[in-house]
Amino acid sequence: MLSRITLDFMAAHPAEAAQLLEQQAPERLTGFVTQIDPGTSARIIAHMTPEVAAACLRAAESAVSVAILSALPVYLSSALLRRMPKAARNVLLDRLPGKLAVPLRLVLGFATDTVGAHADPNALAVGQDATSGSVIALARRAPESLRKYVYVLDARQRLIGTVDARECFLANRTTKIRALAADDPTTLRARATLTEVVDEPAWEQFNVLPVVDRGDAFIGALTRRMLIHALRSRKVERAAEAFTETAVNLADLYWDGATSLIYRSDK
Repeated sequence: MLSRITLDFMAAHPAEAAQLLEQQAPERLTGFVTQIDPGTSARIIAHMTPEVAAACLRAAESAVSVAILSALPVYLSSALLRRMPKAARNVLLDRLPGKLAVPLRLVLGFATDTVGAHADPNALAVGQDATSGSVIALARRAPESLRKYVYVLDARQRLIGTVDARECFLANRTTKIRALAADDPTTLRARATLTEVVDEPAWEQFNVLPVVDRGDAFIGALTRRMLIHALRSRKVERAAEAFTETAVNLADLYWDGATSLIYRSDK
């Protein structure tokens, strides 16, 4: 049984805990992880090398693995599931809640070196008849889905516009989201390779871009941080260096701060 001091250290310092734990054999590592709450385990596993993290999940009981995967963002969960044998992967997918299993199956359907495999399929997307008030309600129920922009879709799930989320909070609650949307957004193709999109000029203006498949069907959104992580995990260091990570971190901090201010001012 882990001591309270050890548990508190792991919760407060997940990166350092990951470095210490991944030196253990997967079976022993799994023993540690099962004694920690799923949220803390997920934060620790997110800092581990994918191979070690996947081995840990394979060795754990399926209920523990499902709880940890449920606490991870889709792009990390999919990366770990790809490193598992197909049979083991399918067992976990079958036991995950539908709201997570469906987007994971979508992402896992794309080749590993493509944009679609690393896009976040849970990025907030709404129909063109939604109001700013309904968008705010959705964002509050699932804040993790808000990637700075709200994506506007037509009846066939095609991307037809984007809205800066802050405009939703400033607009009248009955305003139709379509009236706020910027048309002809720059998009990334889901089947494009990661290295093909590194030089996309829109990255100079945006830190997140929508991803579409054939017929402009909305797949999700890819952030610069996700792209960097994907490139580095595939050892495409030169391509990853095309971005300045400090700038990405500052952009994320700015958005996190702006979002929290918007939420407080709206209440």
